[in-house]
Amino acid sequence: MVGDHVTLEPVEVANNDGFYAVRCKYDGAYDKTNLPDPLIMTNYFRVRDGKIVTLFVVKNNEPKY
Repeated sequence: MVGDHVTLEPVEVANNDGFYAVRCKYDGAYDKTNLPDPLIMTNYFRVRDGKIVTLFVVKNNEPKY
């Protein structure tokens, strides 16, 4: 994402014993070719001593029940 202008709008937050999941709407001035609108991705991270020590960003799909 270096050089791109990306904004994240949190839409849902969960804490599982210090492992956080934050679903965000991604937007901004970047190439959105073949991306869904809105682009929702989940940021999974763990914090230690006030710093992010683990980070995963995943594009989850809604379950189709």
